Amino acid sequence: GSSVLDQVTKRGNQPVSYLYDSTNTEVVAEVSGASLADVAFTSFERPGATTDGGWTFSSPSIGIFRNFNFRSGKYSIISGGLTKSGLDPTKTYVISYWRTSTSKLSIFNGTSGQPYWRSPVPVNGWYLHIQFVRGISSLVCFHNAGTLDPIYLDDLRLFPVGAEMKTYTYDKGRGITSSSDVDGRL
Repeated sequence: GSSVLDQVTKRGNQPVSYLYDSTNTEVVAEVSGASLADVAFTSFERPGATTDGGWTFSSPSIGIFRNFNFRSGKYSIISGGLTKSGLDPTKTYVISYWRTSTSKLSIFNGTSGQPYWRSPVPVNGWYLHIQFVRGISSLVCFHNAGTLDPIYLDDLRLFPVGAEMKTYTYDKGRGITSSSDVDGRL
């Protein structure tokens, strides 16, 4: 098993969960108020991976690019599907992400008509999107950007309503290269 601490319970029975990088040495997400089974995060920093931060990729590294158009870290994704299973159908979940488009992600297995918000003004060409889903035990997010005018996706977060997630990216040997607060801002 893993020798890293992935969940603790603080006073008042408040869980705090930690997601780690591929080497289990750096915390990439810290989530207050949620168990490990209820959270996921990826900034697509693991090309070739089939899983990352609780997400399972439909195809390893499909569409993951190291480019000059990323929100955090060194990579973003241009197309692919991601799945998260083992969710509690009695909870409502927040899915937040940065995208170089005003259109939202396609999310399957979630209930329709849930609240949705997008930042009205881009930050360096990126829009923050926040979607909600409930009544699910698993979900699939699908990002397809086409090829003529690429749309990038970065910093895909999932956590229950009421929880707070902070995220980090690293450069080996240099340390933290970006951090996002509980509102998803760098």
